[in-house]
Amino acid sequence: MSQTRRILKNATALYVAEFVSRAMTLVLTILVARTLGSTEYGKLALVLSVMAIAQNLTDFGFSTLGVKLIANEPGAVNRIGSAMLVLKVALGVVTSGAIIVIVLLAGVPGDLAWIFVFNSLTLVTLAYTTSMSSIYRGHEIMQFDAYGRTGIAFLTTAVGALLISSGHGVVAISALTLALTFVNALYMKSVNDRQRLFRFEWPRSTQEYGPLLKQALPFAVLAVLVAVSFRVDALILGLFESTTAVGEYSAAYRVFELLLIVPAIFAGVLLPTTSARLNSDKASAHSLTMIAIRYFTYLCFPLAIGVALLAGPLITLVYGNEYPGSIIVLQIMSFTVIPTFISSLTANIIHASSRPQHNTYIALFNVIFNVSLNLILVPILGLRGAAITSLATQTIGLVIGTVLIARHVFVLPYWLAIWRPILASLVMAGVIVAFTSLWLLPVYIIVYAVTLYALRAFSKRDQEILREALPARRRGTVST
Repeated sequence: MSQTRRILKNATALYVAEFVSRAMTLVLTILVARTLGSTEYGKLALVLSVMAIAQNLTDFGFSTLGVKLIANEPGAVNRIGSAMLVLKVALGVVTSGAIIVIVLLAGVPGDLAWIFVFNSLTLVTLAYTTSMSSIYRGHEIMQFDAYGRTGIAFLTTAVGALLISSGHGVVAISALTLALTFVNALYMKSVNDRQRLFRFEWPRSTQEYGPLLKQALPFAVLAVLVAVSFRVDALILGLFESTTAVGEYSAAYRVFELLLIVPAIFAGVLLPTTSARLNSDKASAHSLTMIAIRYFTYLCFPLAIGVALLAGPLITLVYGNEYPGSIIVLQIMSFTVIPTFISSLTANIIHASSRPQHNTYIALFNVIFNVSLNLILVPILGLRGAAITSLATQTIGLVIGTVLIARHVFVLPYWLAIWRPILASLVMAGVIVAFTSLWLLPVYIIVYAVTLYALRAFSKRDQEILREALPARRRGTVST
């Protein structure tokens, strides 16, 4: 298979798996939220926020580092994979044990304690499956990882729905999650047995662990900081508010998260090209980035304004009438889409530049800013405070990234890209206010698209610049 087709196949497999996984998670979230209520869902959401941070601690950046090292030294896969697996399982055992001990010593109520126990135990099995995933990705056969994620997502949602319809609660859902991580681990092992990509060998010396830990540290710090930045709001809500408030906040956040698949996918696709262009032709990289920013603004502004105006009927449609607090959260959070979309591109530029560590500095600042503002606003404003903090954090992170890029790479004149989508979105907003209904969504899209076209938002030069910027990688000596 040619290199181009292999890259396309791997990217497609992973992105389809990501979309299906998030969509299935949202479906199960809706079932839990509508059937069991905001209090029960709040318990699960609180635990999952803790687990998101704990999983990044357990992974310690090895998922990213492992792919890089194995791709560079495929002949050393047994040595690298074995040391990585031992470290990750050890971290999983320690982190899982620490969470269980803390829960028991803190006297957490019975059902919530069991949710913590079941979910914390998944850290051990996930240490194995994510290690195998890194090995598959390092060998550029990512479809097996995608098959596993897709299958587990469907199983979790299907069996979870059966449990809920049978009268079981979130404790049973957590036990199911643990059981299915074992199923996924067995699947990953069976794939490896067939493909014979990796054979476990106990590291000959503890000295093999040191260099891996040192190399993984920057990836680990960045991953943990990002996880904390995105999840700490729910944890702080849990300190000052009830689990009902956590449930209402998380219900809106799940809808918001689904919108973030688009920038994650396209930013990932653009990263290799941006990196190559930045090193060889900065003007071409700048043109490509501005085109991407322009099209991202064409998406994020109408999404933000449309979701804000339709938050009420959208939350009611998805979750029913028991989540009134989720409406105002989604209205505020919808505007977070704008800085999040654009910052996915600025993060790409920083990653591709000679100063990639700046992304870690931005993430660290975001965590400090997020925690501080949450501690100020949540006791006063509750759900609104957490949503406002999320919007402010993403916005200030984008501003800092833009300033750093202007200093060290090139200036990004956003004003050239945003005025048209803003005007078109305001026209669309007028139609939504006059005729509010989710059934009219196609009409809103048509109004926005026609207005954008009337403002001459699309030019023939867009396509020409893309053709000039992208194919240069294929004109090199690498065979495709």
